[in-house]
Amino acid sequence: MPSQPSNRSARRRASGLALVALGLIAFISACSGPATADSASQRPISQPPAAGSSDPMAPGSGAPSESAAPEVPATPGPTLPRVPPLQAPAFASRVVVDDLGIDLPVISGDLQPPPNYPLCDVAAYVTRFNQPYETGITYISAHAQRGMFAPLLAASERADGQELLGMTVQVYVSDGRRFDYRIERVVRHAVDYAVVAELSLDEQLLILQTSEGLYGTIEKLQVIAALESETTVEPAVAAPEPMPRDCRPDEPLNTPAN
Repeated sequence: MPSQPSNRSARRRASGLALVALGLIAFISACSGPATADSASQRPISQPPAAGSSDPMAPGSGAPSESAAPEVPATPGPTLPRVPPLQAPAFASRVVVDDLGIDLPVISGDLQPPPNYPLCDVAAYVTRFNQPYETGITYISAHAQRGMFAPLLAASERADGQELLGMTVQVYVSDGRRFDYRIERVVRHAVDYAVVAELSLDEQLLILQTSEGLYGTIEKLQVIAALESETTVEPAVAAPEPMPRDCRPDEPLNTPAN
């Protein structure tokens, strides 16, 4: 019966191998985890999460993807008021009385050499008063000399200035505007600005002034005109180049102004 021990030994070896195989299978199953595990937990670390992922470790976690984000209209900010560029104010730059042949550039009345004697070959606006485009009074003066306001004085001496009434005076402004006035009143022998207190400051009015006599004469002629219309012209027409001349006499004149 020598074959019996050999058969028992073979069966024992087979049984031991089976146990080892079963142990390996159990070990591998335990390491791999359950078959139903979340697939996201098994992706490689280097793989980025899908767009829109709620993975707490994903960049921008919780925010929808760009393709899924609704378009939100931009909220307009506050509207700031438009501020015009800084520029010098416009000023009276030319005065014309066609019926008398008067056509003079106008400058600021503050431009007078000592001892405050007005310049010649120009008229001057008095800066304490307003400009033609403003409500109130525009006040322009010039010497009663040839080429200036001498014709205005001469007309005032005929029939107490009646021929001046109704005449048109044009005053141009340096920005290209022209203001047309109609003469309504003539004041002779004035020694102050009292006539101003009699005028309405709610209108646009013009006063032209000139002397009534020799150098140093106190009495003045004042011509009052009311605005009738406004228009525009080329700036070069409105603002001719002034060429003021210092015409102070060396001594009082002995002849009438001309």
